[in-house]
Amino acid sequence: MSSFIAMYCDRGKRSEAEALYAELNARMRREYVPPSTLVAASHALGLQEEALAQIRQAIQIRDPFRHLTFSKYFPYGARLHQDARCGELLRASGFG
Repeated sequence: MSSFIAMYCDRGKRSEAEALYAELNARMRREYVPPSTLVAASHALGLQEEALAQIRQAIQIRDPFRHLTFSKYFPYGARLHQDARCGELLRASGFG
């Protein structure tokens, strides 16, 4: 779902992206959603502080999806590496 959110942002469909993000946050209150899933969505929406907090949480709990999401070869992971603060945090955590 986070890929759809980023895709909607890329296409200028912010309202659709925000609706999906709200749905994802509602789902998070009912069931487990890995923090790494939220990182690309938060970052695409410009919610940098949320993205940083989710990166830290994913690293702290050893989220199994972090290796894909934070890879600089994964399209949305590459965007994280280009962001100065996200990239610095990822490199310091071994995702460089």
